[in-house]
Amino acid sequence: MKRVCKVIAQVVLGLLILALLFFSGFKVTEYVRGRSFISYLEANHESTPFEGHLDFNLVDPDVDRHQLILVGEIHGFKEPTRFEPEFFEYLHHSHQVNDYLIEMDISQAYFMNKYNQSGNEDILKRVLKNWVVTIGRENQDYRKKWETLREVYTKTDGFTYYGNNEISDIDLLVDYVNEITNSRIEIPVSSTDSVRLLSIKRMVNKITWKDSLHWEKEYIIRNIDYTLTKKYREEILTENLERIYQKYNLQERKVFGYYGLGHTLLAPLDDGYKAMAARFSTIMPEMKGKILSFVMVFIDSYMNVYSKNQPTFIRDKGRFTALSVSYDNIWVSYLHGIEELKRISTQNSKTLIKLNGERSPYSETRRLITMSAILPLGMTINGHPDLVTTDYFQYLILMRNSAEAKE
Repeated sequence: MKRVCKVIAQVVLGLLILALLFFSGFKVTEYVRGRSFISYLEANHESTPFEGHLDFNLVDPDVDRHQLILVGEIHGFKEPTRFEPEFFEYLHHSHQVNDYLIEMDISQAYFMNKYNQSGNEDILKRVLKNWVVTIGRENQDYRKKWETLREVYTKTDGFTYYGNNEISDIDLLVDYVNEITNSRIEIPVSSTDSVRLLSIKRMVNKITWKDSLHWEKEYIIRNIDYTLTKKYREEILTENLERIYQKYNLQERKVFGYYGLGHTLLAPLDDGYKAMAARFSTIMPEMKGKILSFVMVFIDSYMNVYSKNQPTFIRDKGRFTALSVSYDNIWVSYLHGIEELKRISTQNSKTLIKLNGERSPYSETRRLITMSAILPLGMTINGHPDLVTTDYFQYLILMRNSAEAKE
């Protein structure tokens, strides 16, 4: 028995040594590969502690040349909820960006505009009740974000929200239809979503709509059909965005959009995934080359998720669990190129990095759009072998030591 235990101990020790050697060798290799990127990165970034403000001078020329500025966040972190209003206020003041795309449906965006106009907190609470970003529904940091954006609205000449998401809140959709048509339609409360949507569709077709509201009627019916037929969400987002652009002639103006990162990549991934942003430049060719994309990356940070969706052994007490997230973890989520980003940044900071500058090495590599993981626990994404990093996004926002978005 002692001999067996000794053999097991030797095997375990051997595996640990092999793992340590692999980990050390991998880190050294990545460090060496990243050395050639450092001089470029040092000349093409801006960094500040979380409490500070970026001046965004780095992005001015690109914002001037592009029409649609997209930011892709990862939901559940605190610092993105503070970055969004900071960045939009810069765009609003310095580039007269007055059109704001949000990851909400048409009725939610309508009432968000009413919230900005009135400051009625009950409206905001009602809109967030069934928001597709579930972690942001009852979350003080996300709520503070919307309140801060309203402050931007009230101290300037204002701006307009547009929502191109699929239908997220059936009851709010009814309120929207009733308000814009001055109707009193009601639908069964206890029915399934499909039955309720069919009821709304029938009533929408019976209502007398003003000619000026024909677009809204068509848009609502089409989105009800999208939900009933379970249309692919990226297609819904893209087709809705095209209709919004055509309705409001947004292609003639500068527009800001803030979504989950998976919607803002400008080219297809190696596995065939094609985000809204990549689809949009295909169905509206006049927008090709006019979309500027920013994505976020995290080191030593925490994201809040609903506890009920997590395995018991990693749950925190209460409704939410704070998960540790770091893109330099080879075991679950390693972003190739993260080591050189760590070398030009400090802890507790946000760093804006321009990837499409003159003689950028990111125009010749897939570094920062290639990920690895030893264990199948985290999500990885990889760019297509025929493409380069700047085909997917032109700027990266590095968040180090972000807290979770608190409830």
